[in-house]
Amino acid sequence: MNRLVMMAMAFLPLTVAAVVSVESAAAAPAGPCSVQIVAHEDDDLLFMNPDIQNDIRAGRCVRTVYLTAGDAGRDSRYWSARENGEKAAYATMAGRANDWRDRTISVAGRDVRVSQLAGTPVELVFLRLPDGFDGRGSDTYGGQSLQKLWEGHLPRLTTVDGAAGYTRQELVDVLHGLLVEAGADVVRMQDFRGDSGAIGVDGGDRDHHDHHAAAYFAYAAHRLYGTPHRTTAYRGYSISELPANVSGTDLSLKKTTFYAYAPFDELLGCKDDRTCDADPTNGGAPSVYRPWLERQYTVDGPAADGSVELRALSTRCLDVRDFSSVNGTPVQLWDCAGSANQRWTFATDSTLRGYAGKCLQADPAGTSAQIWNCTGAASQRWTLTDAGELRNADGRCLDLRDADLPNGSPGEMRPCTGEPRQKWRAV
Repeated sequence: MNRLVMMAMAFLPLTVAAVVSVESAAAAPAGPCSVQIVAHEDDDLLFMNPDIQNDIRAGRCVRTVYLTAGDAGRDSRYWSARENGEKAAYATMAGRANDWRDRTISVAGRDVRVSQLAGTPVELVFLRLPDGFDGRGSDTYGGQSLQKLWEGHLPRLTTVDGAAGYTRQELVDVLHGLLVEAGADVVRMQDFRGDSGAIGVDGGDRDHHDHHAAAYFAYAAHRLYGTPHRTTAYRGYSISELPANVSGTDLSLKKTTFYAYAPFDELLGCKDDRTCDADPTNGGAPSVYRPWLERQYTVDGPAADGSVELRALSTRCLDVRDFSSVNGTPVQLWDCAGSANQRWTFATDSTLRGYAGKCLQADPAGTSAQIWNCTGAASQRWTLTDAGELRNADGRCLDLRDADLPNGSPGEMRPCTGEPRQKWRAV
């Protein structure tokens, strides 16, 4: 721990270390709840506040789930301190002493530890999966990452403390179970429409790979959750390029909350107004964290990159199955959600570019329609005709086998007939 952190902590008597009673009899807070699912400890404070703090001030039940330990490839001393920082931040938002009660709940056949701020309906859940960095993970934790798990490059992801492991579906099921158990009527997640690009490649929208991967898992859990609820997704790093829109009391409280967390993160230079304006970890220049504190943006609006949804004659859209970026992944019809795997761009070379930068391709030797690395081949060149047909250069059209157009209807290549199941519109 560096000297700056020790000095800062000396002046925080209520929030230096969380008081925890393990396995206490704390009761589950009565719902309905706002449930946040984020990648790292601090993503909620930077990108979802002031919404969370306003819920807490209104007395709502709040549960935040952290998928990774935010370990930065370091050992338990670092990541456990970040957990304590989040507890200090939430105690600050609630105006309570930093006193927490732990209980274990059964979710999707697993025991999950829930930390509850004493006397409040405020809960935190730390799943402690490894920080994924640029999608490749760290040497410390065997190169594991959420993105690898999501994309099928890793069959199972083990927690940094070795206490648990998850397949892709098991993690989705646990998140779904946490929504059910909380009785969530508000579900918040990170940017499920964005794309950080291929693993290890500096591309995409330059947000953290874990941010998007966590959002894909959260979105999958939301799809399973049948109880009526409102879903909001929040933009990440790129909000610094947008106008500041958090001010007044909201900004003051957001800063106070973040500064309660900051002393526990030894890699963080922005610990108060002074060090945010002249960050010692950034050569004395303003901290990259400062603009995030002054902003909060959701991804509910139209895409800014010129991409479109391709809608069939229904309320459903052309969708890359399971957010997969693997060559040969089929396309299908699914409820329109504005997610990254439903956004398509008509490029100048007539290719139709979609999720993870892959192109829609007609199988030259069969009927399947799938994504593949872009080559500009004839099988990847498309035209959306005035009649609404999505016509490939080989003369065939993208067709939906099931005329009732249910979720999961596969896209197939068939002779163009003008039938309703071959009609598409760009939105």
